[in-house]
Amino acid sequence: MILPNINEIQTLLTNAQEVLILTHENPSQDSLGASLALFLSLSASKKRGMVACPTPLTVEFGNLVGIDKINQNLSSKNFIISLDYVEGAIEKVSYNITNDKFNLVIEPRAGAPPFSPEKVHYSSGQASPDLIFVLDSANLEQLGKFYQDEKDLYSKVATVNIDYHPNNSHFGKINLIDPSASSTSEIIVFLLQNLGLPLIEDIATNLLVGITFATNNFSESAGAGAFEAAAICLKAGGKRRGMVSKKEEPGQEAPADWLQPKIFKSSSSLPPKDETTLL
Repeated sequence: MILPNINEIQTLLTNAQEVLILTHENPSQDSLGASLALFLSLSASKKRGMVACPTPLTVEFGNLVGIDKINQNLSSKNFIISLDYVEGAIEKVSYNITNDKFNLVIEPRAGAPPFSPEKVHYSSGQASPDLIFVLDSANLEQLGKFYQDEKDLYSKVATVNIDYHPNNSHFGKINLIDPSASSTSEIIVFLLQNLGLPLIEDIATNLLVGITFATNNFSESAGAGAFEAAAICLKAGGKRRGMVSKKEEPGQEAPADWLQPKIFKSSSSLPPKDETTLL
């Protein structure tokens, strides 16, 4: 299936240095499966970025590969050390590692005043994407705090809006909206195929989870596109896994240690969560 706007998306993606993938509050298997699949595929293409959801995840999502990569805030993983600076005051900056301690060494130039520990500040940087994908969200308000706290971000950064709901408000610079699709996961299957991005076992498994959930195990809203997308995923090695039915209530909030690496280990190497590269 050939998707519209694919050349525009390809151009944005090629030029992007850091990609942000977002989905709505209180997500579903479809929205998270699609988001993780896109993240892992871009990861395999060595694109930097993150995938995030504004609300805590529940144990029902443990069947998705890479679920521990989902962030609940948009802060960068960078740790920033700031200090007062006078032009020409620094001779050299270096580092060493001693007794498992990382030591940042700032050598003042001769005649310059020494640096004061009281004037050193620490912070974490904010995400600085140059391309945003918003998945399965009819409008930006569904992003909750990600929209309320960062409204300017979406007017400054190119946004690709991917959804299948007919009431979508077409808020993106590029809007890939297909009301005939069964799910956002179905659209992502064809997006990866059109862009020539990796669609390997773990990615295909997440997309199968999303499609199966959205169609209630292919019993409703499953048109030819859903079966074609599922066949592509199965051919790529995707596995069908048990999941919560659409009609079931969401589970309880996950325990504190739930995101530790113990659920559905990947068949391929997934990037550690604290790295900033979409590896």
